[in-house]
Amino acid sequence: EADEAVMFLRESAGGPFFLQLANYAVHTPLQGKPELVEAWRAEKGEREYKAVFAAMVQSVDEGVGRIIDTLDQLGLAENTVVIFYSDNGGFGPATSMLPLRGSKGMLYEGGIRVPLIVRWPGYVEPGSVTNEPVIGTDFYPTLAEIAGANLESDHILDGTSFLPVLRETGEIQARDLVWHFPAYLEADRSVSGPWR
Repeated sequence: EADEAVMFLRESAGGPFFLQLANYAVHTPLQGKPELVEAWRAEKGEREYKAVFAAMVQSVDEGVGRIIDTLDQLGLAENTVVIFYSDNGGFGPATSMLPLRGSKGMLYEGGIRVPLIVRWPGYVEPGSVTNEPVIGTDFYPTLAEIAGANLESDHILDGTSFLPVLRETGEIQARDLVWHFPAYLEADRSVSGPWR
């Protein structure tokens, strides 16, 4: 995945581009690079699935690093917004979301509160942190505003631009955030078991 993303960046460096990279890792089945799995097992002595999951996370991290390095090498970093986030909480048997309750597939905070990291040199202060909640539907209006797209006034938006939060010029107006996850994965899990 990272190889193709880097190739795309090199081919698209002369003009505007949009790249979405949806990594397969860290989804099941857990399949890490054998050499990384062995290194994690040797270092931590963790059970098999934790070493495999750690190897998969390391592969994603290395791939994101290659993309960031490529943007820097091409001189595109200051004119490129990089957003890293997860679609749901971690896989319960291999990760811990503590102190949050729950994990992937649950509507507890451990299942829906996820990382969101933005790199935009010159616009987003490195190391800055906010507790402002955003949701996936906020990406469309945010990216449209960053790109300078004029959305028609009658264009119905389910989300809200969080550009003022990124630029530290404002907040998002209080609103209800709603999740619907009809797979009901938590119905088969004990609240007192390892998924807690």
